[in-house]
Amino acid sequence: MSADTDLLVVGGGLMGSATAWAASRRGLSVTLAEQFEPDHHLGSSHGSARIIRRTY
Repeated sequence: MSADTDLLVVGGGLMGSATAWAASRRGLSVTLAEQFEPDHHLGSSHGSARIIRRTY
């Protein structure tokens, strides 16, 4: 991670990715940290374990 990072977002799922995108659009330097590789099967927004929250 760079010392020039303004924001560290932990978790690159739906909400983490949206947060990182919105912050970068506002001119912040963002680092997005994700535990798994892209398109993994352990996410909560797809598959048999799909979770739908009211805040979405």
